[in-house]
Amino acid sequence: MDNQSLTIYIDGEAYQVDSNDNLLAGVLSNKLNLPYFCWHPAMGSVGACRQCAVTQYQDEHDEKGRIVMACTTPVTEGMRISMKDHSSREFREQVIEAMMTNHPHDCPVCAEGGECHLQDMTVMTGHTSRHYEGLKRTFTNQDLGQFVGHEMNRCITCYRCVRFYKDYAGGEDLGVFGSKNQVYFGRQEDGQLESEFSGNLVEVCPTGVFTNKHFSAHYTRKWDLQSAPSICANCSVGCNISVGERYGSVRRVMNRYHHELNGYFICDHGRFGLTYVNSSKRLSSTKGINHSSPMGLKKQDVIRALLPYRKKQFLAIGSGRASIESNQLLKEVVGAGNFSTGFSTAQLPFAKKHAEYLSRHQPVSLAEIEQADFILIIDEDITQSASRVALSVRQALRNKGIARAESMGIPSWQDSAVRTIAAEQKSPLYIFTSVATKLDSVATARYLQSPEKTKLAIEQLIEVLTNKARNKEVTSDIFQIADAINQAKNPLIISGWSHQHYGLFSSSIRLIDAVKTCHTNSRSLLTAPEANTVGQLYLTQENTKAVEQIITQVINDQDIAGLIVLEHELSSLSDRQIECLKGANKLCIAIEHSDSKFTQAANMVLPATPVTESQGHFANYQGRVQPFFAVTPAVLPIQNAWQWLCLVANGLEKLTDEITFINSFSALHQWFKEHIPHWPITLKMNDLSIAREPHRASGRTAKMANQSVHEAKTTQSEEAFHFSMEGGAIDSGDKMPFVWAPSWNSNQAITFYQQRPNGPLIKRQSATFLPFTEQPVNQHQTEENGKQAIANNTEISLAVSIPWLRRAWLTRQQAEFNMLVQPNVLYASQNYADQHQLATKQWVKVSLSQSIDSTRVDVFAQLMIDADLPDDHLFLQADELHENHWQLVNVILADEQALEQWQLQVEQRLTLAKLEQENTLKRLKEKDQTIPIRLVSGGLEDV
Repeated sequence: MDNQSLTIYIDGEAYQVDSNDNLLAGVLSNKLNLPYFCWHPAMGSVGACRQCAVTQYQDEHDEKGRIVMACTTPVTEGMRISMKDHSSREFREQVIEAMMTNHPHDCPVCAEGGECHLQDMTVMTGHTSRHYEGLKRTFTNQDLGQFVGHEMNRCITCYRCVRFYKDYAGGEDLGVFGSKNQVYFGRQEDGQLESEFSGNLVEVCPTGVFTNKHFSAHYTRKWDLQSAPSICANCSVGCNISVGERYGSVRRVMNRYHHELNGYFICDHGRFGLTYVNSSKRLSSTKGINHSSPMGLKKQDVIRALLPYRKKQFLAIGSGRASIESNQLLKEVVGAGNFSTGFSTAQLPFAKKHAEYLSRHQPVSLAEIEQADFILIIDEDITQSASRVALSVRQALRNKGIARAESMGIPSWQDSAVRTIAAEQKSPLYIFTSVATKLDSVATARYLQSPEKTKLAIEQLIEVLTNKARNKEVTSDIFQIADAINQAKNPLIISGWSHQHYGLFSSSIRLIDAVKTCHTNSRSLLTAPEANTVGQLYLTQENTKAVEQIITQVINDQDIAGLIVLEHELSSLSDRQIECLKGANKLCIAIEHSDSKFTQAANMVLPATPVTESQGHFANYQGRVQPFFAVTPAVLPIQNAWQWLCLVANGLEKLTDEITFINSFSALHQWFKEHIPHWPITLKMNDLSIAREPHRASGRTAKMANQSVHEAKTTQSEEAFHFSMEGGAIDSGDKMPFVWAPSWNSNQAITFYQQRPNGPLIKRQSATFLPFTEQPVNQHQTEENGKQAIANNTEISLAVSIPWLRRAWLTRQQAEFNMLVQPNVLYASQNYADQHQLATKQWVKVSLSQSIDSTRVDVFAQLMIDADLPDDHLFLQADELHENHWQLVNVILADEQALEQWQLQVEQRLTLAKLEQENTLKRLKEKDQTIPIRLVSGGLEDV
């Protein structure tokens, strides 16, 4: 439907509303206060709570009117309503009072206290006294796993939770049970919530039924949190988040609204995947540098340690975990020819091909995905590698049903009616995959097969679309997909790196090119492995070396004095390669924030800040450049990676003398602007620094009272945000550290910073995208991507299914994720099992290798039969495997003794993870009592 502006009258005043909105959305668009519970801007209306009652009048002469629910009432030109009349005000107050008959009086001990939507609405309706004197209904709570707490007695039966979890996110293990006054929202039995979006229940629920377990365990009120806008660093989507800390430890992550990307929802990887910053594995001291003063590390100590290496040649490895600025500075320090962007030999061809793709195509945003009417996914399990993309795909599948409802006069916001009319109708989704995915059940067709067979199918599809196909060589399925593409108005193609098959990746891009040629509205998306992988693509050149090449050169070339590694765990290296590197007697400098096998091998370690304590930019899968800010100042000698690099450059006498005087992030950007042609990032500063803390923050003068009666000075910073409650009010743009509006303490306050609910922010800044230029790709890269075939089993292909909580190296360090042990399962066809004399649920030993020369890895797994699998393809889900480029050696029945030993090791890892979680929580609570004071957010010797 076309958007039109209509005039309605609210309590005698004229207001403009969008014709496609319901009355509640129209009221909120004009920043008026009208209470509601069940309605959500992204999920539409069901009219379950009856809280948004208003009085509607037939015309200006009608003085009586009738009560209607604003969320289920369409707006019409000249509509007249009242929110202040006695009838609707009394109605709304009675609805609240009815809810309160069973709601417990536990606000002081509820984790939602102070940011509770129910509290806000209760005050807004004027409900101040309760008349009900009977017994309250009580429920038994459930254990919903590691992430989400459950307190059913607080439920007001708004149905938001189940509507989000099942209808919106496609979850299957949370439901609604009972009737009347005994309605229960939960699982059929206790257990970990299975959806990748379970954490959104915490924000979706208007009360305290669902709470953040991590936050509750180490709790502080919202008004005492220091917050900063940040970017999720766990995948390439680049979701906007708000990080909250207290006493120097990160407490929680909340969704930060971004209309083009994550909207109102983030995945659990982003919400719960930051606890590694509180881990005991954090690096807090230097290694390989002698201190000249008992007061701490000095700049001259670092320069003195580097004195023997002045003006000598160093090689360097960057990382997709590090910021654009840190990687760029490292490249400048060692020189472009000595710099690796951090891609392994297996990844580098993908990187160069991906950069070539970005020079011709602008990837689709998540908001644009939801407008697609045809989707083709090519061997990328986006439910695990880019979960937020999968959530948008689920919304796109509703477009066919929404169109049918609109043809019958039903607006899209009438959620229940639209879903009833749509029934099982969905927009076409075709999936080529080598592993089973959670989107398979909603796909029009799924083709479970090896990447090599998918490559052949994609090439056939290209031939059909370009009218070069010979009919006898093309299957009917390919013609069906081609017809669906031709009939679509907004077709979308999605792929990525996970399958690790260069030939398929290249064919996928060729298909994107072909569809774009014959369909100008077509869009595409390629996921990438890490948060700043696309930023690294921007720095990748034709002569850029792989990590293994850099390591080999450092070991063998006598002219190379050493190696600098920036926030890279070097997981692609074998233990033998690490030992050879140690034996080369070269200076190995690790700039890293968490302990890794390389920091243990390095002879100089410089502790860097993680994303929560630093400022910089990431480029997401689109090339969209997004800033992140420190939520708390680092404790010296921990510094930003770029600060360490400035010191290293000074000590090695690299670059100009001006690098010595860079003492702030803005000064660093000024140096880039002056020394790097076409530097793509413009640093956007606020006119007035914004306070990181709310104006109601308590304990401002008493945080350090247990150490000193003298008030501590707040940390001083020249950047965009103050480390205190002093500074400008939160901006209504895309860099809000937290959300608050008068009368709205919950996250629902975001409505007052939007142009309209579920619309763009009022003060959003224009997006910046990295400018990619097409460069030639080395055609000598083989389609097998450097893999060597295993001689005795080339006829069987194997794919590894990697769950989201095991994909990122950083989150694999988290105890909470390590406690979520998933069973190892090998999926095969019935014929394969029969041929190898194996039966369902038998334990087998799967032997794997990455090349003929590499060490073999044995994995124990239960065999399960998948009827859709071809006989020549297997897929494996194994907790120990974090990469997909494995080749199958053999599968045999597991030895009972070896199996028992492996199961014992799994139990021991689980026990250690539980112990680590307990010890971390204990350490953080003790640390709360001895907070280090940081006066200036600068570098070494800044006090």
